[in-house]
Amino acid sequence: MKINKVSLILVILAAFVLGIVAGSKLNGLSFSNNSLDPQTKTCKYNNKEYQTGTSFPAEDNCNTCSCNNGEVACTLIACDTK
Repeated sequence: MKINKVSLILVILAAFVLGIVAGSKLNGLSFSNNSLDPQTKTCKYNNKEYQTGTSFPAEDNCNTCSCNNGEVACTLIACDTK
């Protein structure tokens, strides 16, 4: 089976043009998944602002709190009242 050179060139050219068109369409896409957003929320606790990942003393000065993307979580250890 003999392939015509012109047909082969046309097939290659068509594939090339299709690749360019598909690439330009994909280039215009943007993905907006908030869970992948690198910006994280800060936490407010006792009128102070804390960054995600930081730990700080709780109001009772016995327990420890931490900030995780806008949510404050504190330990609940019984403290000495001496």
